Amino acid sequence: MAKSYRLCFKMSIVATLLLSFNAMADDDQDEFAELMALLDAQTDLATKSKMNADFVPGMITILHGDQLQSLGVQTINEALGLVPGIYTDVGNVGQPVTIVRGVGVALKSSNLKIMFNGVPANSAVTGTADAILHLPIFQVERIEIIRGPGSPLYGEFAFSGVVNIITRSNDKAVQVKVGKHHYRQLDAVYSAEQGGLKWSVNASAWKTNGTQRLSGQDNFTINGWGYAPGNIFDHDQGQLLVVNADYGDYQFKSRYVNSKRGGFYGDTAKGGSDYAPRKESVLNLHGNKKWTISDALSATFSLTWQQTKLVEAEFLGLPAGPRLQGPPPPVINLVDRTRQTGADDSYQKFELVFDWLATDDHNLLVVLEGARFKVDDSFGFMTAGDEHFTLDEAELRVQTNTERKLYSIVLQDQWRMNENLDITLGTRFDHYDDWGTSHSPRIAAVWRLSQQHMVKAQYSEAFRPPALEQSNPGPDSLLGRATVGSITSENLATTEMSYIYRQPTRNIKATVFKTDISDLIEFHLNPGDPPLFRNLGDITARGVELEWSENFSTSWEVLSNISYVKTTDKRDVDEEFTGAVNWLANLGVSWNASEQVSHHLLAKYVGEQEGAELPHLRVPHVQTFDAYSTIDYTLVYKNLFAQEHLTIRVTAKNLGNAHWTVQAYPTQWPEGLTKGGRMWSVDFSYEF
Repeated sequence: MAKSYRLCFKMSIVATLLLSFNAMADDDQDEFAELMALLDAQTDLATKSKMNADFVPGMITILHGDQLQSLGVQTINEALGLVPGIYTDVGNVGQPVTIVRGVGVALKSSNLKIMFNGVPANSAVTGTADAILHLPIFQVERIEIIRGPGSPLYGEFAFSGVVNIITRSNDKAVQVKVGKHHYRQLDAVYSAEQGGLKWSVNASAWKTNGTQRLSGQDNFTINGWGYAPGNIFDHDQGQLLVVNADYGDYQFKSRYVNSKRGGFYGDTAKGGSDYAPRKESVLNLHGNKKWTISDALSATFSLTWQQTKLVEAEFLGLPAGPRLQGPPPPVINLVDRTRQTGADDSYQKFELVFDWLATDDHNLLVVLEGARFKVDDSFGFMTAGDEHFTLDEAELRVQTNTERKLYSIVLQDQWRMNENLDITLGTRFDHYDDWGTSHSPRIAAVWRLSQQHMVKAQYSEAFRPPALEQSNPGPDSLLGRATVGSITSENLATTEMSYIYRQPTRNIKATVFKTDISDLIEFHLNPGDPPLFRNLGDITARGVELEWSENFSTSWEVLSNISYVKTTDKRDVDEEFTGAVNWLANLGVSWNASEQVSHHLLAKYVGEQEGAELPHLRVPHVQTFDAYSTIDYTLVYKNLFAQEHLTIRVTAKNLGNAHWTVQAYPTQWPEGLTKGGRMWSVDFSYEF
């Protein structure tokens, strides 16, 4: 009851503020039309109704693939780091880490709803979409990002943001790319239209031998056990195939991603050799049909099926020497014990969307969804010397035949009070058959003060249910120690306000926000204690995000942003949330020296990162990781060798050869994970 009163109170504050803004607004339709003509970046991510990105609720960032290539960005995960308030990296086993507005190191990428061409991509077992975030930028037309809660529309895992990756679909192009550490990449895009059928194919393949970077010390080192420091195993390879087709009101979308990467630092300890790598394949099929019932009402029905096959990299559970408490294991203690687990999961989903323009001032959206998630198979092995053991069901990371059914309804009303003020009211109800019901409300508005000035305000809530591996692990799934705890869904509430200033050549944005998080799920691995999944207590994040982009002339363009967040964890020793990064800044400068040649610099600054203060450790952990900065340079030369449409890009990343360390998760590396080093790449592309 108290939560409902607080929600109503907060909504009343936002609504009162917006109504007061409306009384001040300048109702100038001509200026509004001019502003619309200036803004051409459209998205349906925030409301499922295609609108200009600046007119939708909340802050939307749109990154364009061609610009990302010019700035030397390599992968989708790296691109997300250009968004204000988002810090990205890779973790212990090479998993993408996305920290959005101070939260996320413990969640890998499962704090984001990942969409691929508008179709959900998160795994039912892990909640992540690792393979998608590793994809190369050449295949990307644009990336749409909501920072802040997206659950009112997108439900589970749209916790701290939503990312929609849209592939190139109107091009005919090929690319060959090479780089340091024997990096190789081949890409092709082909599209055509004939007889009302429009279709496109995207294909990519990449491979690298890895950096041979040293790991630093892990928690076993102090006793003379394990293999740290030593070379990490960060080799990576993969393939992508995307086929899309449109015919009238019918759409078909499919994707296949296959990836294989080394174990990087190792999940819990540095291994002695390149153990069996991580393998993941994802096949997704999606089809939809739209009916125009009347001039004001349309309905769209879609079906989605996805299958994910995942084998985690083999990791060193215990090095030779140490042993577990209790009964001796089935192998001798003086032999390394390695483990490897995996799971095959699938989901089927239907969605029925009704879009009704009830009046000229009201656009009503109703979405009905149903989904079934299932672990089709789960398996695991343990190896010690020449001995090879199949793990029992109780020792698996997730139990076979685990199922979850989900039924959802979304209600949204976009209400235009006048030509200058739009209010969006919405809520989503989700019912899970294995843990209950969730309610995610939102109230937001966009107020256009004049042709150049705009204000947004929003209050929104989000949730993140336990992924299947968190809610249904084998009771002895890690080294014979219990991992089953009483966990519930995570909950997040954000209040934010933004100001936007737009001119044809200048764009300035400022956002302030406050986020409250309860019951955050983390995997707790404190050396000496039994590992388990658990819910954390109260976490609060407050911050500000500033953005500025400008075209000074046809030759110069600047993109920049800076953000600051203060994340407080009341249960932490110093009340600073582990993994949070306070200051983030990006500066991109492009100079078109001629029609053929352009130069691009990308400077990044990452502020201090909060380390882990774990009690009763014999090896002290770093409490704060130092700030660092990098500068990348890219030369773009078009019409190479007088061949029209032939382009070469030469990129040098981290020109200053900076090195730094970041927080590990789990916290098995007391001095952090080592990062940095200079990189280079060269690519040739040809557009037909």
